[in-house]
Amino acid sequence: MSRQSQIVSDVRARPPGMYRQWSFFKPGDRVEIWAENLFLFSARVDDRTDDGEVLWVIEERTGMRRLFLRSDGVTLYPA
Repeated sequence: MSRQSQIVSDVRARPPGMYRQWSFFKPGDRVEIWAENLFLFSARVDDRTDDGEVLWVIEERTGMRRLFLRSDGVTLYPA
C-alpha cells in the first residue's frame, strides 16, 4: 500500500474505500485511532506536518499527547 494514502475499509467510512490523507485533518478535529481493525482511542488533532506524514494528537481519555507517523499502520477516522 502506498505511504501517500491508506484505503479505509471500515464500514463506517463514507464512502467505503475512500482514500484518507492525513493532511485532510486540521488541528482541533476529533478523530478515532484504529489499528488492525481495532479501535484504540478517541483524540483531538493537535498538529501535523504540512505533508500529512506526521500527526500529533491529544488522547481524550488521558490528555496524553501522542505522535504518529504514516508508516505506523494506524488509520484515522473523523469522529
